[in-house]
Amino acid sequence: MISHNDPNLDNVVFREGQAVAFIDFDLASPGSRLWDIAAAVRLWAPLRADVDITDARKGRALERFRRMTDAYGLDQTERANIVDAIRKNHDWLYSIIRSGADHGNAGFADYWEQAAPRVDRTRHWYRKNHQLLVSTLILPLPEGDEVE
Repeated sequence: MISHNDPNLDNVVFREGQAVAFIDFDLASPGSRLWDIAAAVRLWAPLRADVDITDARKGRALERFRRMTDAYGLDQTERANIVDAIRKNHDWLYSIIRSGADHGNAGFADYWEQAAPRVDRTRHWYRKNHQLLVSTLILPLPEGDEVE
């Protein structure tokens, strides 16, 4: 299977409110279903601290995480592995960006300069909330799922 590896909102073409295509396949590579789902959930829920969510998704990360994993129909094994896959996907992607920035890729350098603090906060957020993310896939969602 080929994974896109960067399904952020900027790489999706929308027409009349519907996603119709992916663009920007520079990071595409062999991958797995779980890896693709981890990338999508990480970016679209989005799974990070609320301080780093500035749109209508703020305060809804856990609900969106659960809905997305339910919609993909993850089995028990995939549910057990998705949280680790999300963290690994985050670290993998940002290691590529950091390396590109360090090697003079101007686009990656510009992005890294503004994203580095958020990247570190998100990595810390994953460590701090690992068990909460795992529980979100098993237990009913609590009221008001905002997570620091």
